[in-house]
Parts: sequence; structure tokens; C-alpha cells
Amino acid sequence: MEENVSVLKSVCKKLPVTLVKFSSDYVLAGIGGDLCLFDSSESFTVKNHINVLSNITIHGVSLTKERSSICVFGGHQIALLDTDFKSSLAWLKPVHKWKVRDWILCCEWVEDPTNTKLVSLSAHNQLSLWDPRSGKNLATVACTEQCILYCATLVRCGRRWFDTVVVAGTVFQQIIVWAVLPFPDSPSDKPVPVIHKLSGHKGVIFSVVYNEQLRLITSTSDDRSTRVWSVDSTSCG
Repeated sequence: MEENVSVLKSVCKKLPVTLVKFSSDYVLAGIGGDLCLFDSSESFTVKNHINVLSNITIHGVSLTKERSSICVFGGHQIALLDTDFKSSLAWLKPVHKWKVRDWILCCEWVEDPTNTKLVSLSAHNQLSLWDPRSGKNLATVACTEQCILYCATLVRCGRRWFDTVVVAGTVFQQIIVWAVLPFPDSPSDKPVPVIHKLSGHKGVIFSVVYNEQLRLITSTSDDRSTRVWSVDSTSCG
């Protein structure tokens, strides 16, 4: 036990831990540009430790439902990894990495029986669809509100990529909500308008989270407050 703890400490001393993601018995930790996989059922034994992003800190990860692939992102970089959490030799395998024009705030998987794609949101409020195996940009939709975002979450309201709703915190102390498809039409090249603006914070919004089951948005700000917002049950789905 003491030996395993010392291994965990020695790994984490290299750089600040900027990400922790729990998945069953496993813990993913972003340490600088490295991704570490720990097994909590084996006293947090290090199963894998690989460099994923070049000269950039990992900001977030997103796993597919089957946990067969992981998206890792930070700064202007997105990386795809294949993985296997089911075997006793849990592993991470880098597949592809690509650079984008703007800072990435969040990424989510779009999965259906025949296709798996990746959706990302940039710091200047643009939503992009990617082929994760090639890094090819398949589509991009911008919002009319081009202010800098500090945080965001993507709410999936259907199986298609354009069934995505963006909930984002801005530098102007507001939470903005916009949807790729406010109407049942196909995506166009025109910027999409904001559906809602939530005001109340008196500082920059640092985090925003949506709870689908409770239909609540929770936000935190540097005004040292946390706010909870209810969502109309007809807004999604």
C-alpha cells in the first residue's frame, strides 16, 4: 500500500493536476500534457502514463459510452485515444492528434449505431463537428454572440450533432444559451442567435453544469456565489 501511494505522489509532483475524471474503478488524471490512468481497486496503481498533448496542459477529457475511446483536449489541441478498461491490463493508445484555430472549452461525443463523431466548443462561441479518426472538420456553426467564453457545457438533446444546446459563461457576467437548431431545419452558414441570457452574477462565470435529470443549471463565479437555474421541461427533447 505504501509503495503504491509513493508511486502516485511521485507522478503527481511533476506538474499540477489540472484534470481528474472517474470512470468505475479507474481514475484519469491530467498532469501537464500527460494522461495517467490509475486503478482505484488496486490501491491506485498506475496502469498507464503517456504524453498526449504537446507543450500544453490537459483541460478536459470525454469518454464514449462504451469507454472504448477517449477525447483529450487542451489549448488548441484535440487528441483521440483508444482504450480498454474491461481487461485487467487497462491501457491507453494514442490514435490521432490535431490542432484547431481557437481554444477548446469542451468536447462531447455524438454516437449512433453507424457513426461516432466529436463536437467541440471554442472560446469564441463556435461549435465544430469533427471526424475523430482523421481530425477533419465536417461542419462549424457560430453564434451571433462572439464574446469570450470562460466556461461551457454541451447539452445533448438528441442523437444528431445539431441537436446540441450550448450553455456558456461569459466574461460579461452572463450565462448564454443557444442551440444549433432553434428550428427543425438543417444547419446553415448563418450565425445562430442566443435563446436565453441569464443574469445575476456580479463576476466572471467560472463554471457551468447542467443536470439533465433535475433539469437544473448550476453556475459559479468569482463573485464567490453559486446560482441554480431551472430549465423549462420543453426546452430540450
